[in-house]
Amino acid sequence: MANSDAKIIVFAKPPISGQCKTRLGRKLGDMRAAAIHRQLAENTLHNIHQSNLATLEIHTANATNHPWFAQMRRRYACPVRPQRAGDLGQRMFWAARQALQSAPTCMIAGTDCPVLSAHHLRAMLAELNAGKDAVFLPSEDGGYALIGLRKAEPGIFRNIDWGTSKVMQQTRQRLRRNSLSWSELAPVWDIDEAADYYRARKLNLL
Repeated sequence: MANSDAKIIVFAKPPISGQCKTRLGRKLGDMRAAAIHRQLAENTLHNIHQSNLATLEIHTANATNHPWFAQMRRRYACPVRPQRAGDLGQRMFWAARQALQSAPTCMIAGTDCPVLSAHHLRAMLAELNAGKDAVFLPSEDGGYALIGLRKAEPGIFRNIDWGTSKVMQQTRQRLRRNSLSWSELAPVWDIDEAADYYRARKLNLL
């Protein structure tokens, strides 16, 4: 049981060759990309679980009965839930809305950031508990690796150019438009391209 009432939702795909880390697959091959994705996802889940800072859930747009999800469910005693239909913003909104029905704060993470740690979770929870409506962990590519929310406001994620360098910039605009308070932690980096993978290898993160 987590020490906090917060929930953390990890958006995850199963490690299926050709269906995950496709940009990486074009350079390194689909099977290797799927293996890298699996390691990234399992490292992320392990670090979150070990932090004991929030109750863990896994959400996926894929079939929840994939054997990898069954393995993660057993390992971490956490539910694996289907995502709602829609783009990434709609899926994050619905996940946050569900989580905040039974928790005062929630966080949503992906599985691409090799440096995501308990330090980031702790810092985000401190900002949320201090009264911020939202907290973001930006990534160097213009997106973000972790989101923390006290309110499920659909306007935050509406009409965002997902997968581009405009994501964080556009999200700031939505936050201002909806009169929400927010803060940002120091940027991190994630793994999308081969150069990112070699960076992680050089730092012994994979």
